[in-house]
Amino acid sequence: MCIYLESKKTSLLSKPPTYRNPALELRIDIIKNRSTVSFNNKRLADDDMEILAYYLLQNNETLTKLVLFSNQIGDRGLQYLGEVLQHNTTLTTLELQSNQIGDKGLQYLAEALQKNTTLTTLELHSNRIGDKGAQYLGKALKNNTVRDKLMLLHLKYIHLPAFIQTLTTLYLSANQIGAKSERYLGAALKKNITLVTLVFIYNQIKAQDPQYPSEGLQKNTTPTTLNVDDNQM
Repeated sequence: MCIYLESKKTSLLSKPPTYRNPALELRIDIIKNRSTVSFNNKRLADDDMEILAYYLLQNNETLTKLVLFSNQIGDRGLQYLGEVLQHNTTLTTLELQSNQIGDKGLQYLAEALQKNTTLTTLELHSNRIGDKGAQYLGKALKNNTVRDKLMLLHLKYIHLPAFIQTLTTLYLSANQIGAKSERYLGAALKKNITLVTLVFIYNQIKAQDPQYPSEGLQKNTTPTTLNVDDNQM
């Protein structure tokens, strides 16, 4: 059974979870002092995120990397994670790829990112994020005080110039990006001064389309790597 020391409680996490997952709680007791924790493909759902946030993340001063890919985490689960991320000062990497996170979940995460000053790597590919979620996240990154952070963001649509103003590496692999999305990205690149690596592998870019990112890159003096392999070119 996990023992929680009271301090810095948030509104959602002011009391121990009523939902129980004995196996998860036992695992947290065993690994709670590690710097890297992975719960990959464990069928963890939203209620489990309350347990994880309450027993593992609150007041944890050693954890720097949390890997949660290939689970069943949805928007409500992100609400719990977002609450604790607002106060966490050690976590630098959060991997949430291949879950069930939608736009509302991104809103919770975005609110946390506006207060969090330590998270530098964020994996979100293969979720259910659309334009609205990208908008929430773009606004958060624009307002985030950590300007030199490395954000690895895998989203379905990238439509906002603000979204990439702080990025150094942008992976857009295996999405549904075509000419329209490229047009927005190209416009954004004209204003970006930090991006050095841009990857477009496995998308829907056609031979006549690359002028959009190219136009942006002509006015952006920082990119050193551009990969558009395996498209329709």
